[in-house]
Amino acid sequence: MDIFHIGNRTYITSMCRYSKYLLMREMADKVNTVDTLEEILTLTYPDCRNLQTDNESIFTSITCMLLYRRLHITHNRAPTAHSTSNGSVERLHIKLIEIAGTLAKQNNTDSVTEIFNAAYEYTRTIHSVTKQKPVEVFFNRKNYPEIKQLIEKKKTKF
Repeated sequence: MDIFHIGNRTYITSMCRYSKYLLMREMADKVNTVDTLEEILTLTYPDCRNLQTDNESIFTSITCMLLYRRLHITHNRAPTAHSTSNGSVERLHIKLIEIAGTLAKQNNTDSVTEIFNAAYEYTRTIHSVTKQKPVEVFFNRKNYPEIKQLIEKKKTKF
C-alpha cells in the first residue's frame, strides 16, 4: 500500500501480492485517511494479515497502528529506497502514469482525468508474472490455486 500523487490529487493505492489486483482510492484530505484505510482493509481485503507500506506518516500513525492491531494485521514497513520490498508499488505508479497518458491522448483529456480509467485497464491486462488478468485472479473468476506458488517461484529466481 502506498500514497500516489498526480496533479494536485492524492490517492491510496494498494496491490494484492498474489493476484496483482490494484485498488485506488482518492483521498480528499488527510483527516479521513484512517476511515478510508479501514474501509479498504475490511471491504476489499478482509483476509489481509500482512500489510507492506513505506514509512509514510499516514500508515505509521498511532491511529493506524491501532487499526492494524484491531484487524489482526501485521504491518511491515519497507526500508527507505528498498527496491525489492517496495519496488512493485513504485513500478505500478509508473505504469499508471503511462496508461493514463496514453488514454489522455486517445480521449483528448489529461492524465489526471484518466487515472481511474488507467487503474481499470491495468487490472484487466495480463500480468507478466502470473500470465493472468489480476481482476480475474482476485475475484477468483476461474480457479487459480497455483498463483501463489508461481509468484513465490518467480521471486526466488532473482
